Formats: sequence, C-alpha cells, structure tokens
Amino acid sequence: MSDPEFLRDLGNLATLKNFIGGTYYQTVWDYYEDDNEIWQEYCNKANKEGLILLKRQVDEVLSWEPKNIFDFVEEIIHSGGLVFDDHNEAVEWFTNLSNFLNEAIKSK
Repeated sequence: MSDPEFLRDLGNLATLKNFIGGTYYQTVWDYYEDDNEIWQEYCNKANKEGLILLKRQVDEVLSWEPKNIFDFVEEIIHSGGLVFDDHNEAVEWFTNLSNFLNEAIKSK
C-alpha cells in the first residue's frame, strides 16, 4: 500500500506528514480538547485502508531513534499545534497514536 498520488510530492511517509501537518495546525487547540478527540474525528472520516497506511507509517517512525522522531515532527510542523518538550514525549505520542489507530482499524 502506497501513499495516494496527490501526496507524492511530500516524499517518504507522505500520509503521516499530511496527517500531522493537516491536523495539528496552529489553532487546533481552539477546537479540540485533546489528541484523542482529534484522532477520533480523523478516524471517523478515514477509510480502513487509509488508517492501515497511516498506522504503518507511524510504526515505521517508532522504529527510529527518539531524537530522529522528535526532529521529524519539528521539520513538519514548525510552529503548529504539535509541540513536544523532549524526545521521550514524542515517542510516547507516536506510541499512543499507533495504539489508537490499531483500535480504530479493528472497529472499521
């Protein structure tokens, strides 16, 4: 399963980059209380195949060194609504997202 054609210009992990960049915009916290609320809305709108692809890419990122995970998010989001204090927080966020997606996929 590969990224949709319209995301190919984002390069490797395009679905994940699109999810983070498109979901965690600067004012995201004006509309949502927490990550779970954001993730649930996304999962409600996404099809099963898209969720599977996103989870695969999240899991790929989780195989990296923590510093690389932190740097990956910093590169995508810049001054957006997803900010981590340290590498461990980034790993925890991706782990939680992976677990959430796993459950969402089962329920589709």
